[in-house]
Amino acid sequence: MIELKSLWAYQEADIKVDRFENELRKSPVRVKLLNVRNQLVEQQNRAKKLEVDLQKAHEECAHIAGEIANIQEQMKKLAVSEESLETQDLKQVRKLLRAMEKSNKTLENIKRDLAAARAIAESTESTVADVRSKLSSGKKQFDELKEVHDAELEASKPEMEKLSAERKTLGEKVPAELMDQYKKIKRQRPNPVAKVRSEQCGGCNMSIPSLMMRRLRAGEQVIVCENCGRILYLTEE
Repeated sequence: MIELKSLWAYQEADIKVDRFENELRKSPVRVKLLNVRNQLVEQQNRAKKLEVDLQKAHEECAHIAGEIANIQEQMKKLAVSEESLETQDLKQVRKLLRAMEKSNKTLENIKRDLAAARAIAESTESTVADVRSKLSSGKKQFDELKEVHDAELEASKPEMEKLSAERKTLGEKVPAELMDQYKKIKRQRPNPVAKVRSEQCGGCNMSIPSLMMRRLRAGEQVIVCENCGRILYLTEE
């Protein structure tokens, strides 16, 4: 004869533990703590990306500044060449003037690129500073909330230990094979054991076939609901 009374009692104790744990998880302080933690992680990831962008912006500024120095050096050489030319050599003079004009235009374009790169760098630096400030205040808020949450957990320990001890005591009365089946079902759905009322499963309210009802009344094996898979517990008609 399969005795499910002890398993039902264990499930009731198990539900109490689950309910208490769920209340702790839904604690306003814990919910706020998790939100602040997620925001911190987001800000940290953003800060890392911004720092990479800032490094690239500085490297771009240095590269452009190097190009400007090269152009200016070329223009100096052109100026020296201009001074050494004979005024009668008009062809060479025109060629030299075109080269200098081209260098001037290139220099102006590169200077605009440098100004734009510096503007990006300054904007990124400002954003990085803002993100770091938010990280600092967020970390402080997180530490304060964690302290309150830790105090809540400490205060809940006696009740949790009491409920867990009751569940453990009742679990020791349940056969190991039956407990394994209970835990396997619980991984799929809550409350693995369902009482039978009016020939219906108390878990999903589906009607139980006559043949299955006869097997339940015989009590010789564990019967599970064909619809939801819960262990059926027949107490009285």
